[in-house]
Amino acid sequence: LGHHFLTMQLEQPLRAVAHASDSRSDGRERARVIVLASRSHRFSPPIPSTFAELPTPQMLEPAPSVFPILRDILLYAFSKLCNVLFAQELQRRWGDDIIA
Repeated sequence: LGHHFLTMQLEQPLRAVAHASDSRSDGRERARVIVLASRSHRFSPPIPSTFAELPTPQMLEPAPSVFPILRDILLYAFSKLCNVLFAQELQRRWGDDIIA
């Protein structure tokens, strides 16, 4: 959630940079938000419909101590899925004003 909060706080400064560079003739891009993800998002648990349904380590606990690392892998995959969804939502909300 910290990445989301920081990005939202930077929206106005990014827009200011984007608008200030509209007059640039050198073809360089204006402003950019980079969100890192990986192919691991494909192994994520299903997307919950409410915030209360977000996966927790306890929810993803495998059967009695069988492959305890599985829980961590699933949580990592879910965090990467959240990054992908966040980048898509930034593009939808900010469009071409700020390149996301």
